[in-house]
Amino acid sequence: VVIAGAGGIWVGLPGELLTKEYGEQPIVRVGEGPVAIAADGTVATAQDGSWQSLGGPGVAVTAAFAAPDAVWVGGVDGSVWTFAAGTWTACAALPDGGDPAYADIVEIAVTGDAVFVLPGWGGPFHATGACGEWDDRSTPEPPAYGGFGDAMSSRQGWTGLVADKDELVVTGWEGVYRSADAGRTWNYSPTIPTNHTRGLGWTEAGTVLIGGYAAGVIRTDDAARSFDAPNHGLTASNVQRVLAAPGDAEAAWAIS
Repeated sequence: VVIAGAGGIWVGLPGELLTKEYGEQPIVRVGEGPVAIAADGTVATAQDGSWQSLGGPGVAVTAAFAAPDAVWVGGVDGSVWTFAAGTWTACAALPDGGDPAYADIVEIAVTGDAVFVLPGWGGPFHATGACGEWDDRSTPEPPAYGGFGDAMSSRQGWTGLVADKDELVVTGWEGVYRSADAGRTWNYSPTIPTNHTRGLGWTEAGTVLIGGYAAGVIRTDDAARSFDAPNHGLTASNVQRVLAAPGDAEAAWAIS
């Protein structure tokens, strides 16, 4: 597990976390890989037990994903960038149509040669290869903002995106969506109330774990046809992150 905060980065098993400082900049977010985003907009990846700075693309970075051959980041302005062979390269612009107040990229997921990104106002959007063109793979209902009971920020609107080949799961203020065809069609899971989904994890066995507001950890083993809340012994009900344990299909960590 990797946890980031103003004092640095901690890596290891729960109860045995080791501090891995990263310069003098507070770490504001950790993405898959792992990849760390510092407060000054620079990005670092973990290599051989230490953090290596990649610099930054020149915009405030809000999401990142470290794939084996490249690092993908999204900016507060809705831009998407890749870092490979020592160079930052801008991807094609996402399609227009969203509220610029929620343009920031919230989540990025990479599986094979497919890249999926979630701006606050909608999506996800899909690209392959050098991300020269984006396909709209949006869920039926994008997050709603500004009204009574609506999300207040992009990170409330969308709370998670995981991808494994053609399997996609998106969680957010509107609930949980799952796709078996890379986002071309979506199944909505109305069992979980809207505005209750927070963290999102995916085990090696294909179980989807959802961090719930006032609901602990919710899981589904059958593509969101049914849900279970196995919260025996979990003392905190507001779970913000859920992390699947690598190498153990039956273990998970919950962070409140």
